[in-house]
Amino acid sequence: MAKAEKDLTQVDRAAVLLLALGMDRAALVLKHMTPREVTVLGTTMASVGDISIEMMDVVVEEFIVAVKRQTALGMDTDEYIRTVLISALGADKANSILDRILQGGNTKGLSS
Repeated sequence: MAKAEKDLTQVDRAAVLLLALGMDRAALVLKHMTPREVTVLGTTMASVGDISIEMMDVVVEEFIVAVKRQTALGMDTDEYIRTVLISALGADKANSILDRILQGGNTKGLSS
């Protein structure tokens, strides 16, 4: 039996989104995950039950709305990059990379 929208966990939603992406794009996403994450998502993808087109539409729309809320477009891009890299790499590594990225950001093309 298929789950109702309100019954979908975040992992269920991620599994539905990966199913909606298609094989090639889903593979590109999974390639960047840990083996444990791939196992959890793969298991969930196999067990979410029959997902209706309507349910898939709801999950994809939720994802699009979330991305639009969190996009860097129209924001302070330097601060966005700084926050993302510090979160991903830690302050020491991020600051080293940020110095190179942000210093080179004011140059044009290959002239840098």
